[in-house]
Amino acid sequence: MFTPTSTSTDPNSGDTFVATMEAMNYPIMGTNFHPEKELAQWTDGDGISHSWSAVTLNSYFGEEFIKLAR
Repeated sequence: MFTPTSTSTDPNSGDTFVATMEAMNYPIMGTNFHPEKELAQWTDGDGISHSWSAVTLNSYFGEEFIKLAR
């Protein structure tokens, strides 16, 4: 029913996992991460990239996700 649209790799175990997916015949999609983390979580040593490209990409992704939900 679902098609993976992106994968990611766990830096600790090296395991690959599905990061995003979408339904083949339904308007359903899902993520296995939080695109808002780059914008909201600023704990020292958290390992989250706060580079301009990370913030811009995740802002775009989050905004598009909200548009689709509306």
